[in-house]
Amino acid sequence: MRCNFLAALLITFSASSLLPSPHSLPPLHASHVTIVGPGAVGSFYGARLQQTNTNSSFTFYSPRSASPHISECQRNGLTVNSNVYPTIHVPHSPPTTSFTSSISNLKPSDWLLITLKGTSSGLSTLPQILPPLLQPDGTSRIVIIMNGLVDQKIVSIINDLPNINITTVFGCAAYICANRSCPGIINHTYLGDLKGGVVTSKNNEDDENLLLSQFISTAVSYSPSPISHLRWRKSLWNVPFNGLCTTLNVTTDVIAKDDKLRYQATLIMNEVVKIANKDLAGSELSLGEGDCDEMWHLTDTMGIYYPSTLLDYREGLELELRFIFDEVIERAKVHGIDIPVTAKLVNDLHKLQDDVQSETPAETPAFDGLTCGAFKLEKLKMGEQAKRLSRFAFLKSKAFEFIKYKNARDLASIFSNLTPNAEVYGLKGDSIETGLTDFFENYKELHHEIIGEPIITLPDTVEYRFVKSWIDGECGERKVWESRDEEKGRDKVERLIFCEDKLLAVSVVEVIEFT
Repeated sequence: MRCNFLAALLITFSASSLLPSPHSLPPLHASHVTIVGPGAVGSFYGARLQQTNTNSSFTFYSPRSASPHISECQRNGLTVNSNVYPTIHVPHSPPTTSFTSSISNLKPSDWLLITLKGTSSGLSTLPQILPPLLQPDGTSRIVIIMNGLVDQKIVSIINDLPNINITTVFGCAAYICANRSCPGIINHTYLGDLKGGVVTSKNNEDDENLLLSQFISTAVSYSPSPISHLRWRKSLWNVPFNGLCTTLNVTTDVIAKDDKLRYQATLIMNEVVKIANKDLAGSELSLGEGDCDEMWHLTDTMGIYYPSTLLDYREGLELELRFIFDEVIERAKVHGIDIPVTAKLVNDLHKLQDDVQSETPAETPAFDGLTCGAFKLEKLKMGEQAKRLSRFAFLKSKAFEFIKYKNARDLASIFSNLTPNAEVYGLKGDSIETGLTDFFENYKELHHEIIGEPIITLPDTVEYRFVKSWIDGECGERKVWESRDEEKGRDKVERLIFCEDKLLAVSVVEVIEFT
C-alpha cells in the first residue's frame, strides 16, 4: 500500500533501468498522510499531494499551540497561489483533510512528511509528536523535507524512542520558491526539483523503487546517490543565499545583480565545495563547478525571492543556524579546512540571532485584511513596519485605481501605468491597446466592482474578487458576472503584479477547491 503512494504521484524514474514503469504499478490504496510543521514548503507539497490523492486522508499538524496558520486554515482552508499551477484551495474537512495543533488529534500514518524548521525548538517537539503518528507494525515511512545536514539528527531522535520501529526514512531537498505571506496563504513563485534519497531503510530492495523523479508535475527527482550528496549540493545554495540575504537584509535578486556580492557568494560556494568533497570522500561522488553554475542559474531565474532565514530574521524568530550553517563549520574543522568567508558569514548570523533574541518586539495594532503581507509586521522594527504598511497601502490604492480606470474606459491612464514589458490578460506589446479597445467596444457600459478587501499576497502582488456588469448588445438587458459563483462552481480573482509603481502583469486566475 505505502509503496504505491509515491508511485501514484505520476512517477517517472531517473534510474529507469532499475525500476519498473509507473504504469505497471497498481493504483494507490487508501492511506493516511501527515504533514508535520506545514510552513510554506510543507503546505505547498501537502496541498499538491492532497490535490491528486483523493482516496487518501491528510492531516496538517503544527506543534505550535494556537498556531495562526493552522487556526486560519481551520476557518477558511489553505490557499496556495502559484505562478505555475492554478490556485489550490484545501478546505478543513475532517476526517478527510484536517488542520490541527493538538497531539490528541493525531493518528497513525502511512506517510509522514517532516517539514519543520531545523531549530532547537522545532526538533525538540519530535519525541512527543512521533509516537502517536507511527504505525504499530513499523510500516510508517518518513520523508524529511528540510534544509541543512539534518537527517542523522532526526534518525537519532527516532532511534532514542522506546518501542519504535521505522521501515524507511527518506531525505529531500526542495528547490522551489515558496513563502507563507500570511496565515492560511502560501505563495509559490518558482518551480524546481524536489530531490530525494534514502537515509535509512530496512528494506533496501523495495525502497529503491520508491523515491521519484517527478512529484505530480513538480519534477521531483529520485537519486540513487547517498543522501549526504543531496544535502551538500543544496548547501551550495542555502549557505550563501540564506546567509547573505539575511546579514544584508536583501532578497536574492540583489545579490545576483551586484558584481561584488555575486563574487562573495561564489567564494562561499567554493568553500562549501571543499568541505563537501572531503566529507564525500570514498563515496565516488563529488561537487564541482557545474553544481555551482546550476545554483547560479536557479538564482538568476527565480526573480525576487525572500529566503526562509531572511523571513525568520525579519519576524524575530529563531534562525535555522544549527544544521544549515553550524554543521558546515564543524565539518570544516573536522577536515582541517580553512573557510574564512563562510566562517565570517556564520559569525555574523549568530550576532544577528543574539540581537533578535535580546529585543522585545514592539506591539503593533491590527490593520484590516492587509495583515496578509509578506511578513508578520508586529515583530518587525518600526522602520521596517512603516515601509511595509506604506507598500501595502500603495498596492491597495493601485487596485482601486485600476478598477476606476477600467470603469471610466480611461485606456490612456491604464497604458501609462504599464511597464514596457507588461502582460495584460495574456496580451503583450501593441496588442494590449488593440485588445482592450475591442473588449470595451464589445461590452457596453462595462462596470467593475471589487468584492471585499484586496489581499496582498506578495510584496508586489495584490489580488481581489470582483463583479462586473454590462449591457447586452442583443437583448439590451444588463448582465452580471461574479468572479465567485458557488452555484456554477466558479471562484476567480484578478491578480495585479507590480514592478515598483508600474503594472507588470494583470490576469484573472481561478481558485480550484479540492474536497
